Amino acid sequence: MSASENNGKVAVVTGAAQGIGRATAQRLGSDGYRVAVVDFRPEPAEKVAAEFQELGMDAAAFTADVGDSAAVDDATKQILERFGGLDVLVNNAGTHVPGEVVDLSNEDFDRVLDTIVKGTFYFSRAVLPTMIAQRGGSIVNVSSVWAWACAPGAAPYCLAKAGVTAFTKSLAQEVAKYGIRVNAVAPYLVNTELHRASHSDEARKEMAAAHPMGRECEPEEIAASISFLVSNEASWVSGESLTLSGGSLLR
Repeated sequence: MSASENNGKVAVVTGAAQGIGRATAQRLGSDGYRVAVVDFRPEPAEKVAAEFQELGMDAAAFTADVGDSAAVDDATKQILERFGGLDVLVNNAGTHVPGEVVDLSNEDFDRVLDTIVKGTFYFSRAVLPTMIAQRGGSIVNVSSVWAWACAPGAAPYCLAKAGVTAFTKSLAQEVAKYGIRVNAVAPYLVNTELHRASHSDEARKEMAAAHPMGRECEPEEIAASISFLVSNEASWVSGESLTLSGGSLLR
């Protein structure tokens, strides 16, 4: 799809101040979308939006803790006031607290589930009335291969991503009658700030060396797949979780 075909359309990306979210927001902006940069940190979000504006994109920053339903509703209202509509939602915001279950606190567990599971639910619920009214829209949720390939020391994260995958399939069936598509991407070994914070340099080198492609994935590669899923080229794709593992972890 050419950028001109998306002129006037609005894409909302959560967790857009860094990593996959930032790369996705920039890719959708280059695809012609007007972009809502959503993050819980005001200054990084404003900085990213300003950088996009310098590139000629129509972008604006919005602050919201996606695990707070009132904050999500308020941000959605602001987005609609700023742009006059919305067509795409990318639920990307996420976090990870490494540690074995016996050592994790209630606060650790809640932080991960609130951000990933509740955030995906809250923002999807907030944008759906607009998408239903216009009889169309596309939602992409960022899941992970850890939704099924699981690992020790990451139980809340694995649980949360499995929830996102299940939610994707259920919501896709609910809203198909309105012309709304819902899909997920399930990446692995992506060179993001969260990945670097969760693994030592040595561990990252070992994982990359063991990967069939011998490297980490870059956020822009995930963004390219999301760009496809929200485009008309994927008009018959809904309820799917696209595995983006480079051939390493296949179902």
